[in-house]
Amino acid sequence: MTEYESQNGMVTDEAIKKYLQDNEYQLTKDPQEALYILRDGSLISGNYEYGSRTEDHRMIEGLISEGKELYTGDPEKFWGALHAKTGLIRVVPETQEALIGVNQSLSQTQRELIKRLDYQVDEYVKMPKIKLNQRKTVLDMYELGEVLARTEQQEGDYKGTYVAFDKENGTYFGLDNRDGKLKEPIEYHSYEEAKRAIDNGESLKASLELTQEVRERNTLTAKANQLLNVTLNDPESFERTVNRMGILRAHGNKFNQNGNQLLLADHQFGTVYAPASEYQKDNSLSKINFQELHGTKIFVPKIKKGIIELNPATVYAVEEIGKKHPELMENALTIAQKNNSFLKQPVTDRIRQTNKVLVLTNQRLDNPKATLSLHIARYLTTSSTGLKEEFKLRNDEKELFKQLSVNDRQKIFNEAQKLSRKLNLRVKREFVKEKENNQNKQLNRITTKSRER
Repeated sequence: MTEYESQNGMVTDEAIKKYLQDNEYQLTKDPQEALYILRDGSLISGNYEYGSRTEDHRMIEGLISEGKELYTGDPEKFWGALHAKTGLIRVVPETQEALIGVNQSLSQTQRELIKRLDYQVDEYVKMPKIKLNQRKTVLDMYELGEVLARTEQQEGDYKGTYVAFDKENGTYFGLDNRDGKLKEPIEYHSYEEAKRAIDNGESLKASLELTQEVRERNTLTAKANQLLNVTLNDPESFERTVNRMGILRAHGNKFNQNGNQLLLADHQFGTVYAPASEYQKDNSLSKINFQELHGTKIFVPKIKKGIIELNPATVYAVEEIGKKHPELMENALTIAQKNNSFLKQPVTDRIRQTNKVLVLTNQRLDNPKATLSLHIARYLTTSSTGLKEEFKLRNDEKELFKQLSVNDRQKIFNEAQKLSRKLNLRVKREFVKEKENNQNKQLNRITTKSRER
């Protein structure tokens, strides 16, 4: 159970909004930017760069306990649980669809909004039945202590399995108390790991492999944050950081060696990368066992509560897959190199759509910090068009940068990234608008020719 779920597993609108705030996601008033509609009619905006709508919708996976475990493993169960617990509507503005669970009960506000937007409602997934009186699944440390004390007193009502969350250290404890015999709780690095052991009916054992994984993750995260701090030391390092992030943007959301020069670590194989979840979208690659592959650790930037976190993740080189499965290498390369439809346009179209948005940001600002953030945001937005340009601080910006504290520098960097996301969404709207206009023109030409005949 996540901290946003109540004891019966349900999630209120207030809890959803807290989740958005905690993870630096945004509400919006523009239906074209919306990914979800809450029961009170609020609209949730995306927080990704150009990429698939599926990747945008993934922002919500940490809201419910099924998220991280089921999203890539069994997405149908994840979406069913999400609709059942939250009452959210998934929306796809490009196709004017409102996606809900089978027999999902919508609020009056949701129904009126869907009607006003003229969206087609699609009951696309079955929802599980939520047991309203189920026992609390995640305890705090005080409650775990109470279970241990009651067991020591041989009170049989406390038999079972438990997961407890230690907020202070951010770790989970699994307790196997099925036989009512007092045992030591075992520490796990995630709720999913502890819950999986319980659900499989396994004895909870401390795993040396798991301990090693946690240590490796902590080491990588520490290295990533040290790397980030170094980039904020002087103007030249900062320019290199912004330029490398610009290269990342130019590759969309795909992981590529050239686009991750800053973030790749433990680099051993290949030139083209993608995460396992990307390869697994193609049925022809289902025979690949990614646990048998070495993979490559990377650092994925994420802004949380105004602070940049660089979280370790694993991606897999096409070349490594080819060594293990030569017959699958061509398909793997197709998946890893696949770009989004925006980047497939001619470069002149991308420039035009981007400039339509950037021209609105040409105003002069009195605040030098805001001006610097805007300069970075404009560069990152331009980079998302796939253009290769170099970011340079102006002389006045270099002087300002030297006078700022590290915290102020990081705030400027954070604000620039958030602003560039908003600008990217606007550029994407321009792209969709042009695409729809072209389709309408083509349809009109066909209709006119038919009439002439």
